[in-house]
Amino acid sequence: MFISTTATTILENNKTEANKMRVLFNGDDKYQVTGLWMEQYVVNLKERSCTCRKWDITGIPCQHAIVAMYDKMQNGSECGDPEAWVSKCYWLSTWNAMYQHTIDPINRRSMWPRSDCPTTLLSPKHHKQAKEKKEGEVDEPTQSTKLSRKHLTVTCSKCHNKGHNARTCKGQGGPSEAGKGVDRRRENML
Repeated sequence: MFISTTATTILENNKTEANKMRVLFNGDDKYQVTGLWMEQYVVNLKERSCTCRKWDITGIPCQHAIVAMYDKMQNGSECGDPEAWVSKCYWLSTWNAMYQHTIDPINRRSMWPRSDCPTTLLSPKHHKQAKEKKEGEVDEPTQSTKLSRKHLTVTCSKCHNKGHNARTCKGQGGPSEAGKGVDRRRENML
């Protein structure tokens, strides 16, 4: 059995790290592995898993699993080399089987036969995502907002005069004819 060079490199690094670990057999193919910094992991050889999740995710035995395998072999149980525990997706025989079939070339698109299907496929709509603001960053107005702000006239909600808002209103210019200086919202509430 031969495994790919990438998987072999990762496995060799994990074997080197495994020599720095301590292991305790817990029974039923479970082991408690302790690292240099006293971190602890549980390895289950029957389920091919470790609580560090590296073996579960990659399919390559992690250093915790390898030290558990070494312990199992030292105590007389047959478990095989760590290479035998590597997922079959990394085996060169699996790769050869995947690529043994040829993929025939095809004609270019203009030579494809026309379809009688009445459905027209439209490209998906692309929505421009909003740009995230970094902390402390202020929005700069775009050209379109600059133009619209130039010609915008503010009307005060208190005195209904133009050129200022209710927060900055000091009764300047007196009440206008339209508003007569009365807040319409308050008048409606009474």
